[in-house]
Amino acid sequence: MSRTADKLIGSGLCSPLGMALFELQYDRVDRAMWDWVPVVFLVFKVGALGTAMFYAIKWHYDQSERGSGRAFIRTGALLVAGFLVSLLVVGFLAYFLSSMLGLDLSMP
Repeated sequence: MSRTADKLIGSGLCSPLGMALFELQYDRVDRAMWDWVPVVFLVFKVGALGTAMFYAIKWHYDQSERGSGRAFIRTGALLVAGFLVSLLVVGFLAYFLSSMLGLDLSMP
């Protein structure tokens, strides 16, 4: 039995038989609950990924039906520009934070 069970039994708040039955029942419930965790996570993962794939395929199909090549190039250019701007912002932020903390940033 656990230390908590020994303290409860020693203090007279619980009988040894009652504590043993409680621990046995708790152990069974705890094991049964943990047996279902992977099943629930797997069902959630399959459902979420399946939904995301459905909408991704549907969006691409809809875009190909109504889109023109010019809009596609403009969207791609905007994405590349956004990525480069965010890369520069993160780089300057890292440099500024490193120099503020006193790290040596000199090149060898």
